[in-house]
Amino acid sequence: MKKLLLLPLILLSLAGFSTLSLAKSPSVTVQPAWHYEQIGFADYPYQSFLKNWDDAAHPVFYALIRSVQEFDRYFSPAAVMGNTKPYKPEPGFYQAENLLVVARVTKPPVSGSSVFSLSSLVQKNGVIKLCYKLRPADRKATFTRKDGLVIRFDRVSVRKIVIYENGAKVGEIDAVHDSFPVR
Repeated sequence: MKKLLLLPLILLSLAGFSTLSLAKSPSVTVQPAWHYEQIGFADYPYQSFLKNWDDAAHPVFYALIRSVQEFDRYFSPAAVMGNTKPYKPEPGFYQAENLLVVARVTKPPVSGSSVFSLSSLVQKNGVIKLCYKLRPADRKATFTRKDGLVIRFDRVSVRKIVIYENGAKVGEIDAVHDSFPVR
């Protein structure tokens, strides 16, 4: 019986698990799990569209949305017959989650529904680092469209969001003072 009780403890210590060392070590900080979901413009769950912006002055649009008022600043309802989707998130949505939007006016991709591809989204010490890849657009296309990412994530304390496209920094949001740097 004693062997059966000791076996799990031995296995845990061999696996490198030690609750005593975590509890005593002040340098180890355990961050709570953070969840996010990438939503492309093609799969957007709301019947609305991103308003126009000065894309000549700001080729990359980005905004942090933390309230209904902030959502309304950048999105408008897109009324269509037979619509069953809501126009925007319910007000209670923002108590638990936020939205991060990154977009461009671009030609459609050669294949697939978007030229945007999320590489990583990391949150640490109040800073969110968003990295995405921009795939080549179809140069033969005769039209442009708004394309981008909408990322739904757990509400966390955010000071700054840094945005990288194909490895190069394209923008930064000071979430404490201004969640709308692109006007």
